[in-house]
Amino acid sequence: MRTLLVAITALLISSSAGSQSAVTGRTLSGALGVKPKPARLLVTSRLATPSGRDVLYEYEQGSIDLVVSNDGDLTARNVLARIDVPREIPSLLVDSSRSVGNIAGGDSALLMIPLSIGQVDSRREVVLFVSVFDSAGYSVRQPLVVSLDLSASAPTISQGMAGPDKKLPGTTLMGRNWLFLIGIDDYKYWAPLQTPVRDAKAIRSVLIGKYGFDPKYLLELFDGEATREGVIKNLEYLAKAVRPEDNLLVYFAGHGKYDKVLNRGYWIPAEAEVGSAAHYLANSDLQAFIAAIQSRATLIVSDACFSGTLFRDTRPRAKTDRYFFEVSKLRARQALISGGNEPVLDSGLSSEHSVFAYYLIDRLNSNLDTYLAASTLFERIKVPIANGSQQTPQCKPIYNSGDEGGEFVFVRRK
Repeated sequence: MRTLLVAITALLISSSAGSQSAVTGRTLSGALGVKPKPARLLVTSRLATPSGRDVLYEYEQGSIDLVVSNDGDLTARNVLARIDVPREIPSLLVDSSRSVGNIAGGDSALLMIPLSIGQVDSRREVVLFVSVFDSAGYSVRQPLVVSLDLSASAPTISQGMAGPDKKLPGTTLMGRNWLFLIGIDDYKYWAPLQTPVRDAKAIRSVLIGKYGFDPKYLLELFDGEATREGVIKNLEYLAKAVRPEDNLLVYFAGHGKYDKVLNRGYWIPAEAEVGSAAHYLANSDLQAFIAAIQSRATLIVSDACFSGTLFRDTRPRAKTDRYFFEVSKLRARQALISGGNEPVLDSGLSSEHSVFAYYLIDRLNSNLDTYLAASTLFERIKVPIANGSQQTPQCKPIYNSGDEGGEFVFVRRK
């Protein structure tokens, strides 16, 4: 052992006498005998658009994709990314600040920051500045040129009596389409269901494929993920992330319950016990979250028993081009549900889907109208569902949620 210690000592002395490049030993902070390089941030940025070109068209949504790298040895801590937008273009909207977290030496992080543009006065180029910095004070800043074009990528509503080529000002249904899906087949304490997860995934496919919903704005909870805490955390996130020009569709398929004493309906999350409301999600709680989410239009689609307590009285509506123009300016908080305060079927015409989901998916797929209002969709499904089952679907504004008489509108891709 003494001989071995002498040999190791001699090796260390010999190494220290030579050049640093000959040292191969490592410590937790870098090469043995070499001072580790401090964190050094690098950033590359690009514009991602639906067209795949380096142009963001009027009333279009895209993203700024950032790769933030640490070229040093030490960890870059509490890294933040910031996008500075010129004040002279107020219709250009972007999340101005985003937390990246910690980036270890030699590692990278990818961020996709949503970006959208409203009305464009003329074709032009805009210079944005992308900055990243860490808690140690290191920062880097670079320009990003974004080209804007007048050509609208989103459909514009024409006024029927003005002719097909004349447009009403400000009638484009702009904003991001958010989708929050909840489907529960397997419950911890309640009887299992057959179709909710398949129903939710089929709804997802038709909305993304035919109505332009973007997977970047998709949230989903299936089976064991769909706890009360999980649902509430996602609703809290939506309350922070959804902007006033955006739209939100929340789809729930699972068990529901109605308390006659309290006159209160509930969604039943995956972990809820039978006979205890401790882990139920009350419709009144859902109403509070919907009121807090600052979307232009929110539609709750609920395929569960006893969902009728979401509603208040409705009003007649006429579907004209002028109608779409008017409702696009008003906040909408609607619910489309599979039945009132009654049980609903888990299966029916198809073993793949519930009766409600079967007709909902079918009518969305077969629709040929550019604009499909939620209340029009309801008119197309209510009779076949009522005739084929003992349940009566409903579509009305959500009680005490900030509804102003607007309408959730599905915009079909051409």
